[in-house]
Amino acid sequence: MLEHALKAAIQAVLSVGNRLREDFHATLNDRATKQAEFDAETAIKAHLDVAQPDWGFIGEETAHRGPRNGARHIWLVDPLDGTSDHKAGARGGAVSIAAVADGEPVLGVVYAYAAPDDDGDLFAWAEGCGPISRNGLPLPLPDLPARLRAEDVVLVSWKARKKVKANLATVAPARFTTSAAVPTSLTPPPTLSIPAATLTKRVPPLSTKEPDPKFNALEPDPI
Repeated sequence: MLEHALKAAIQAVLSVGNRLREDFHATLNDRATKQAEFDAETAIKAHLDVAQPDWGFIGEETAHRGPRNGARHIWLVDPLDGTSDHKAGARGGAVSIAAVADGEPVLGVVYAYAAPDDDGDLFAWAEGCGPISRNGLPLPLPDLPARLRAEDVVLVSWKARKKVKANLATVAPARFTTSAAVPTSLTPPPTLSIPAATLTKRVPPLSTKEPDPKFNALEPDPI
């Protein structure tokens, strides 16, 4: 089942990504970002419904729907993750599709349609369908512990700076650093581990001093 769902999700992000890339290359005044988001999610929903008509669907732009006929899975869709960057003409926006079963993540596909160049960058994984792949090739990962540690740093969107306490609670006991567009910040292993549900970047401890728990986030690199 998941192999079929993974194939459908990959096809959906590639198709929608091509449309978003065209919008990305439009002049600033001609970019119809909000409409492009709505159209992208509508297209994704239609594509996924053909593959798994009984799965639930939660997106950012369209109506939500619960699972039907005893199905346990729900699609989670962000048709344009990185709206502000896209609208400003900065590379790094991505189409993101995930699926959960009984609340547990079982599938994830992220397509940075215009980063690092117009060829894009595609990451895909589904439980029981082999290792995480990058652009169709297996992505070897270092042997890392299952849980985050105090010396670990999680790479997240730059908007995380607006909700420091909430994001620190999410990544505890680790810390986080921000990036203008996460897909453009990915580097090959072994410096980067990409688990199914989060992007975790390993760096040495920043200080021998005990960090202030209220502000245990790292300052982002200048962009």
